[in-house]
Amino acid sequence: MMRALLTSCVTRRLKPALYILIVVLTTALSAQSPTDSTWRPTTSPPPSLVPPGTPPPGSAESAAIADVIAFEKATEAAVVRGDTAYLERALAPTFLFTHGDGWVDGGAPLKVDTKASWIAWVKRQPAPYIYRELDHVQVELHGDVAITLGRYFYLPQSNGAPNHSQVWFERVYVKRNGQWQQLSHRTVKGPIRTLEAVSEGPDETAVRAVVAKYVEARESKDPAAIGALFTEDADQFNSAGEWRRGREAIVKGTLQSSQRNSGARSITLKAVRFPSPGVAVADGEYGIGAQRLWTTLVLTRQGDAWRIVAIRNSTPRSN
Repeated sequence: MMRALLTSCVTRRLKPALYILIVVLTTALSAQSPTDSTWRPTTSPPPSLVPPGTPPPGSAESAAIADVIAFEKATEAAVVRGDTAYLERALAPTFLFTHGDGWVDGGAPLKVDTKASWIAWVKRQPAPYIYRELDHVQVELHGDVAITLGRYFYLPQSNGAPNHSQVWFERVYVKRNGQWQQLSHRTVKGPIRTLEAVSEGPDETAVRAVVAKYVEARESKDPAAIGALFTEDADQFNSAGEWRRGREAIVKGTLQSSQRNSGARSITLKAVRFPSPGVAVADGEYGIGAQRLWTTLVLTRQGDAWRIVAIRNSTPRSN
């Protein structure tokens, strides 16, 4: 029922640029918590393909950078699926993998793998990783040598609670006989085991601020403050099955809800992603007193400001 309402809402009323939200929001309604192994982090491209201070790349350099990034993604995918044949080709004979950032300030790394020991680790059964996803990768190109700077999110196989983590890295690649090979990986920050430590860009910061203002406005029962956060044609579908269409209906409905249920409200965001330019989807846990719900907010950028265009609340269901 909720999926049908959502699809109807989006297809009838949102601009074509937001049409992509049909799929995104439908998926978000059943979003999982980071405590679940099915959860995946939000990834995003860097503000520039090259690190700060590096001259802007020309067309040839941009094509080479795209090749390096594609090769790096393919290598991570091979690690996850345990494709050691691919890794035999992708890793240079002298490849080294330095784990942990202890070496950065003069200490010892957690471990240093050679090509042989890294491939032996990857071929273990069950496969050691559930996912490894690259994020914010930039490339410094020196002819047939490339240095990548970025991070990857990963989830190791575990019999205990899921331990979603991330590391920042510096990697070196060389092109030999027309093919890229990885020479080294050095962790420069990590492992970081708290998702809250993930840095965020200015758009994500702004989106999180709007969500925080929404909670504050709800708590203060300020109709003007609530209304200012929404687009005129925004809508909200709450966990009680009430569909509020338009800014005025949302303001009226939220104030009535606050009167019926005076419990303190809170939203703890678990993920913010940007499915298309100027569109943000924020997922999080929604608390009303002792009640725990899941909420998905869709925001659109209007000029320099982010405003809420849709809210979907749902009651989590145990499997």
